[in-house]
Amino acid sequence: MNDNTDIKLVIVESSPIIRSGLASILKRLPEYFFNIFESATIESFQNHMRSHHANLVLINPLLCINFSIATFRKEYPSTKVI
Repeated sequence: MNDNTDIKLVIVESSPIIRSGLASILKRLPEYFFNIFESATIESFQNHMRSHHANLVLINPLLCINFSIATFRKEYPSTKVI
């Protein structure tokens, strides 16, 4: 990919250590530019998605107790979920 590939990423993880660690590692990849939003809760993630588009979401499945990834994929079909 191009050196200027811009990826809007949301990291949904309750642990601030894991969130910041993932963000730090991804920002070091020279072939990509990650615009990262970190979210500690599903609620803040959902609020963010109402007003911002993300290309990719990294989400801790343990936080998905009251959240349906299948429903999210229908609402945001162009956003990839990992």
